[in-house]
Amino acid sequence: MPLSRLCTASWLHLKSLKGDAVQAGQRLAILEAMKMQHEIVAPDAGTVDTIVSAAGKQVAQGDMLLTLTLASEAES
Repeated sequence: MPLSRLCTASWLHLKSLKGDAVQAGQRLAILEAMKMQHEIVAPDAGTVDTIVSAAGKQVAQGDMLLTLTLASEAES
């Protein structure tokens, strides 16, 4: 499941690494846009597959941030 950004922002903190198991609602990253911080959270339990950018980098609207394999997808 790809997670993307809805507006241009800067990565502030990456809270999860590739291969990390995450729970639903767990913070994956914090972005800053227009001087406001935005948390990116896991929509469901799963595993972080890829991280496309890094802290301090700009991401544009629609850019993929990371991908997850959801636990429900891995079981089927």
